[in-house]
Formats: sequence, C-alpha cells, structure tokens
Amino acid sequence: MRGYSRLRKAGNLARIDDVRNVLAHTEIGVGGKGSDRFFGSSLPFADKVVRQYLLITIAEKALTRKLLAASEKDGSPVVHPLPSAWRRALAANGFRVSNFRCRLFWLAFLFAMFCYGLVAICRTMITGLNRQDRTPMGDTAYFAGISAGQLPRLEQPSYDIFSWYACWPSRAPALKALTHSVPVPSSASAAGLPLRLVARPQPQPGGAREWRRLAWRCCHLASLAVASALRGRWWHALLLREAARSAEIEAVSPDRLPRDYLINNSGWLYRPLWTYFAEAAGSRVLFYFYSTNCEVFKDRQGYPRQSNHWDLCSWSTYVVWDDYQADFIRRQGLDGDILISGPIWFSDADAKIPPSDGATIAVFDVQPMRDSIYQGFALSMEYYTPATAIRFAEDVAASARDCGANVLWKRKRNIGRNVHTHYARVIDDLATRDRIVSVEPSLAAQHVIAISDCVVSMPFTSTAIIARAMNKPSCYYDPTGLVEIDDRAAHGILILKTAGELNAWIKKNAVVNGLGDGSSQNE
Repeated sequence: MRGYSRLRKAGNLARIDDVRNVLAHTEIGVGGKGSDRFFGSSLPFADKVVRQYLLITIAEKALTRKLLAASEKDGSPVVHPLPSAWRRALAANGFRVSNFRCRLFWLAFLFAMFCYGLVAICRTMITGLNRQDRTPMGDTAYFAGISAGQLPRLEQPSYDIFSWYACWPSRAPALKALTHSVPVPSSASAAGLPLRLVARPQPQPGGAREWRRLAWRCCHLASLAVASALRGRWWHALLLREAARSAEIEAVSPDRLPRDYLINNSGWLYRPLWTYFAEAAGSRVLFYFYSTNCEVFKDRQGYPRQSNHWDLCSWSTYVVWDDYQADFIRRQGLDGDILISGPIWFSDADAKIPPSDGATIAVFDVQPMRDSIYQGFALSMEYYTPATAIRFAEDVAASARDCGANVLWKRKRNIGRNVHTHYARVIDDLATRDRIVSVEPSLAAQHVIAISDCVVSMPFTSTAIIARAMNKPSCYYDPTGLVEIDDRAAHGILILKTAGELNAWIKKNAVVNGLGDGSSQNE
C-alpha cells in the first residue's frame, strides 16, 4: 500500500493507530439516553458499549484501509460510514472528511443494521419453532466462539479448552455436560463430562408462556428502536439484533441457563449485550485468555500506549495465566474480577510428531503474512516481518546444527496462502538441509514441548510460558535487537538478543548425545 509506505518513510507508522485510539475514546453522545431494555446492567456505560460495537463493525480493517488510502496523498478525503462525533474527530486529527458522503453511508449502515435486526427477530421466532436441539442447558457450561479444532481429540491426552475446563478447580460444580455450537458430529467427552451440541448460547423457550414473553419483548424492542431513531437516538436501531439475543435470555427461566459462559480473548473488545442479561440471571460469564501475546513491546523510551483498545473492555471476570497477565488487566484500569489459572489449553488435533533421535529443540515462531495483508493492519511497530522471521529461523537452525540437535518446528497456525512466500521458501530450504522437522500447526504445543529438551520461542508467543510450566528450559530469541531484555511482556522468561547467546544457551540446555539433564532452566 502506497499510504503505508509513505507513513513508514516519514517515520510515522503510529499515525493510524493513534487516530483509531482517538475515535475509540471519543464519546458519541449516548449519555443518559440509552434504554435499559437494550443495555441492561451495562446502561451506566452504554456509550462505551456502543463504541465497542462500532469498533468491531465499521472501525477495524475497512476504516484502516480508508485511512491508509487517505494518507497516500495530501487532501484525499475519507469516505466511510461514521457517526458525526467521529467525523469531527478525524477532521481534528488532520484527515480531510467528506461529510456528505460519510453521513449518507452512515445512514445507510444504520438502516441496514435495523433491517438486520428485524430479520434476526423473524428468524428467531420462525426457526426457533423448528429447532431440533432439545438439549437442556441448565447445569452445563457453554463455550462460545470456538471451532472444530477446539474439540477434544480422540487420542489422549488432549490439550483443548474443554479438557482444561473440566479439570479446572474453579469451574462450576455439579455439571452434567459441556455445550457448544460447533456443527461437527462428536461423541467426545472431557474428564467424564459429555459434550453436547446446541444451536445457540441462548436456550430455546419452552412452553407457550416463554414464547409469548419472547415475542412481546422482541416487538417492544423493534418499536423502541423506531421511536428512538425518530428522536435521533440511532444506537437502539444499531443494536437491535444484539438486543434480540438478550430477549431470548430474558424469556427463559434462569435455571435453564448454563452455569458458566466461556468467551475467549479472540473477541476481547465487544462484550455481547446478552451476556449482561445472562449474568443478571445468575450465570457466570468468564472471559479467558488462550494466549498471552497481547501486550505492546517496550522500547528504549519505555512502554508505548497499549494498542487494540483493551482499556474499553467491560468483562466482569477475567481468567488469566499468571500474575503478569493479571497485572496487564489491572494496568488497563479494568474493574472485573481476576482468576489466575496457569496456562489455558485451547486447541489440539489428532496428528503425529515424526520420530527423531538425539537432542531435540522445540521452536515456535510467528509466520509473517504477505505484505498486502500485514500492511493492512497498520501496526505502529514492524516486528513480525519476513526479515525478522527469516533471521530467527536461520539463527536457530545454525545453532541446532552446531550442537547436532534436531529441531521440531511448529508454526503458530496454518494461514495458507496468507503466508509470506519468501519466508515459506526459506523454511522449506532449511528443512531440506538441516535436521528440521515441521510439525502440524494444529497440534497442541504441549505435545511438542513434552518430547523436547529445550524450547526457543519468538517474542512473545505463549509457548515459552507453557514450556516453563512443564519444567522445560525456555527462552525468547530476538534477532533484531528491538526487544528490551526487561520487557514485562516476557513474563519473566529469559530474552536472548544475539546469535552467540542463543548458541551458548542451546548447548547448555539441549541434551546432546545423552549428556546433560536439561535442568538449567532459563539460565
């Protein structure tokens, strides 16, 4: 992108992130004009809730690309559906805004969201009558935002989120099942608790009384959205679909709701409206982290402002890995309860690790994406680039070769065609020349770490913390020199900054030809 290149050349890559931060913290005028029928217990901070929703619907990738395009040439206007307060904020921060076209698109967006809400209500009422899942959800825990990869694998042990929760001492007691909405036939269980497929996180109304209650609430929400829009209070029309889901929670008896709702940090910013109503009805809503790599890197001037609007979160309970992550939550000024649990398992697969003889090093990197995708994020710091990843790979391969060790190389995930082609070619070439074995990305890191002598991770992937919890020597290796050795994002894990340091550490910690015991962790 030419806009991205221009900002990088000017040393101003932070501009886009700074502007997005300004928008995120510019109030849009909800104030005391929200309805408790829509917002429930979130009414006191309704403006924040609306901004959360706008940030995930109109202010992420699409707006970022518009801002990059406007940065390409001075005077290029921004044309994007934005509320008036955000249009003024953009103009105040040096962007030319086409107010007429932005307002036109904004009104069209609001109308579309209102229609979307009406369709959702009709679909709920019609398809709900034909729903085949009669699975009771009381005395269960529901797992939101997951896919087939997070279901327990056939071969044990399985390091998936269900198996983790089933063994977690702080889970809801006396559960009868774990529920989810992954449309994959499965007869799996986790620690004796069966997994059950349900259509939605909201239980289906049972009996005429609950159906009448749902119909009345949905009609009331739709009429309130229309009446509010006529008064200029557009946020109710915007959130009609979300409020309809809350109505499903309100319509059923509280004892039919899951004991726990588990939502992971891939959807950290917007807390769905229905979760406030579920919590008010007695359910516990747990926001859990399946990783720890979410903090900004420290630089020579100190810690920059935290990106991705974490300070706008409004979850009531955070389940974190350790004291470092608990401190991260507190630094954002968040008020929720914090439960420290240790590393949280998330996904696993029925895959095998190719056998190898001799010393073994587990290596975990972060695959760089193609430039057209990576630049679209407009990150203020360029770190996960092909140059960084290639140098990391070459240095690790050279150190492993020097001490005669095997390398189990596990990518974070399979990103398919999005991976940078030059990086992919280098990794393939290293695998043909060195003792590098590629591991299926969907396999849980614990399987790889368990059969390795030491672990090298790229900053600041969670695998280093998992390895420490498994009593394996663990370090971060930064080939760029950009990472500060006392960065709190490392969670106390040793950071190596030169190829010489890496080579010495691997020789000290890897078991070479049966010598050594791998006990000098993090030295």
